[in-house]
Amino acid sequence: MISKYFNPFPPDLSAEELAERQQRQRQAEWGIAVARLGGGEPSAYVLADLQRYIDGELTLDEVAELTNRPNALSPAYQALVTRAKLSN
Repeated sequence: MISKYFNPFPPDLSAEELAERQQRQRQAEWGIAVARLGGGEPSAYVLADLQRYIDGELTLDEVAELTNRPNALSPAYQALVTRAKLSN
């Protein structure tokens, strides 16, 4: 899955890990789309956090906690969490 925001997937992923990353990336892309509806592109720190989620470095609960940060002005975090919870 090619994205203008996120890194390509490593070629040596198992089929299961690839599917999990694709799902996390779809959720992150959804978060970005919702945030963009509110105006503007996501900041570099939001994109870095979302990339960490896609890569499996952050859990869904950890992304949900990011919404409590003072500088977490992007609705991308909450949109991603909501999308992930609704799709499970």
